[in-house]
Amino acid sequence: MIEQKIRKRMIVIRKIAGLSARQLSLRISCAEGYINKFENGQSFVSMDNLESMLKACDSSFEELFSENFESYRKDKQIYSKIREVTPEDKDPLLTLLVAMEKLENSG
Repeated sequence: MIEQKIRKRMIVIRKIAGLSARQLSLRISCAEGYINKFENGQSFVSMDNLESMLKACDSSFEELFSENFESYRKDKQIYSKIREVTPEDKDPLLTLLVAMEKLENSG
């Protein structure tokens, strides 16, 4: 079950990276059909190769196993922007976010 989830998520990550299965295989120095076999459930990859695949796709184990996989990249971008907010701007930002949450919950 977990293997199937990893396969599905890796396909999404690969496609977000704009790579074909063949391109990814070549980037991690594996046989051309290596990724296809993995994605089709004919084989599984080692942890080292899984890490190489993630790095080649500009991803991480953190993203792969994230509870909020679908929104992980947007969430990470939001967190990055929030860290850039000056201390004096954090209170108004928090007030705005709380107001948005109240609007969402009221309707």
